[in-house]
Amino acid sequence: MGEGVELAGGELVIHLTEVADDSRCPTDAVCVWQGDAVAALQVVSAGVEHALRLHTNPGKATGPGHADVGAYRIVFLKLAPEPLAGVSIPQGDYRVTLRIEANP
Repeated sequence: MGEGVELAGGELVIHLTEVADDSRCPTDAVCVWQGDAVAALQVVSAGVEHALRLHTNPGKATGPGHADVGAYRIVFLKLAPEPLAGVSIPQGDYRVTLRIEANP
């Protein structure tokens, strides 16, 4: 959390600023809905800052699972760790897996 990742020779910098919401179904529970988590990212592309909020369960009711920033598409693939019932996850323990691809 908070540590940035530089890609493309520093042309793209991504920081996970927080997990703004985490309502994912705990792995040790049975749920009627898989839930959703929101990763708040600060992205700098070509010197321009962008604030993104990407969802693990994208859709009309939640929000986008990817964002186009400059020449790149940032796709939210996974949020770790998986939640357990009754156990809160400290912000500093979260890790995101993203896929960066050329903007179509």
